Amino acid sequence: MLEESSNLILRHVGPKSIDASTCPPLMTLKKGKTTFGRHPRNDYLIDSSTFKNFISRWHCKIEPCQLADGKIVYKIFDCSLNGTFVNDYRVSQEGCVLSNGDKVIFGHLNGSNITAGSFARQPKSIFQYVFQDNSDMIKLDQANLSLEYFGDSDVFDSSDIACDDDEETGYSTDL
Repeated sequence: MLEESSNLILRHVGPKSIDASTCPPLMTLKKGKTTFGRHPRNDYLIDSSTFKNFISRWHCKIEPCQLADGKIVYKIFDCSLNGTFVNDYRVSQEGCVLSNGDKVIFGHLNGSNITAGSFARQPKSIFQYVFQDNSDMIKLDQANLSLEYFGDSDVFDSSDIACDDDEETGYSTDL
């Protein structure tokens, strides 16, 4: 049985790969743990064909965690040699809470020498993603579908509606 997915995604924003690297364009997170790495049993397979072992077999995981106040957040945990980075800071094994819009990068060319919490930019990495709540996009898609179904609101003419003033409800034809 497949675990139900959440509305949270990692969307690829890095440069396109010119080699045969495995870099999915969109990764939807599960409501439970989601795993990433070059081992085929991960939820998402990511790999570099240029740099052998750049991505670890079990590179990182993202899972929901409940805070003391009961709020559910998603945390990313690094399990790799070359690191997982959020907003250019290396994530620790204890994890990092993800926020909408955070940049997530898998691996670093010098990752084995970068300690957790250290800042290390790599703007040309092909393994750059943005963490986002896709429910806003779903609402936008639904709104666009409604506009397509009912017509463009710029064309709407309220004079086409015939209404009488209703004294009982207080509704008026004044627009």
